[in-house]
Amino acid sequence: MHSQKELILNHLDQQGWQVQQTNPFPLDWWAAEQLVLSSRWSPPGCQVFLTFLVDPQANLPTSVGANVWAVKASLQQPTAWGTEAGELTLALGRSWEQQLSTLIDFLNTCRLRQTAQGK
Repeated sequence: MHSQKELILNHLDQQGWQVQQTNPFPLDWWAAEQLVLSSRWSPPGCQVFLTFLVDPQANLPTSVGANVWAVKASLQQPTAWGTEAGELTLALGRSWEQQLSTLIDFLNTCRLRQTAQGK
C-alpha cells in the first residue's frame, strides 16, 4: 500500500491537496488508515477524507497498511466500508493507476462543490 499511497499523494499534491491530518487507527476494522486532506487552492482549507480500506475477506486483526484493497474519498468522515452516496471508492487492484484520474476528478469536484456552497 505504501507505494500506492505515495503515488496517490503525489498526484493530489499536484492538484493542490495536502495532508492535514493522519489517523492511523481510525473508525473500525475496515479502515487501515485515514487522511484528512486540505485544499491549498480555492477555497483554501476545504477538507475531504481519504480512507484506505481493509479487504473485508482478510484475516483479522491486521497491521496498519496491510490487506488494503481500496481507497475511499468522501466529503464527510465515512461510517462504513461500503460506498455511500457522495463517496467514491477506487479499488487498488491490477491497473488501478489507469483509474487514478477518476479519484482526482472526484476530489476536485468536491472542492468545487464546497466553493459553490460558500465553505
